[in-house]
Amino acid sequence: MATSERRLNTKDDEQTATRSAPALTTASKPAPAYKSPVDRQDVDHTRPYFLLALAVFFFALSSVGTVLQVGIILALFGAKVGIVTSALVGIGVAVLISAGEVYSSESPWYLCFLIPDVALTVWWLAPACVTFAANVGIPGWATFAGGACLGIISAYLPERVIFGQRRRAKLRSVRL
Repeated sequence: MATSERRLNTKDDEQTATRSAPALTTASKPAPAYKSPVDRQDVDHTRPYFLLALAVFFFALSSVGTVLQVGIILALFGAKVGIVTSALVGIGVAVLISAGEVYSSESPWYLCFLIPDVALTVWWLAPACVTFAANVGIPGWATFAGGACLGIISAYLPERVIFGQRRRAKLRSVRL
């Protein structure tokens, strides 16, 4: 009797297990999609402000480099000027270079303003980066290259971010 009761319980258990198990079909619900904690539209909405802040940072970096290097150039040529005069001349040169880059950005004359801006910024940034890296233990040549790249970016990027690239827009409008 014990054997027949076991069989009965086994059959009942199988029927119960079959009834309670979910049927696997191709029409079952998909797993819920991952929901990001940050909405992409919020990021897209703040992108122009982030790019503007980045452009202001690089513009300030380039301008400070220009002001400091003009003071060094004046000292190299033996001009005996004070710190205030050196800073004012450097600010004037930085304004002249920046205005030249903005107003000539659509012409070949742009390089006449970009090259001095890059040179003055790299001349200031690269040695500063090498000094910093010597304390950290990074090779000097790698840091000099990084400072040079940072100088090029800080001289070129602000105008492109703030004013955009109108040449591409003009070319698209001509082709259409």
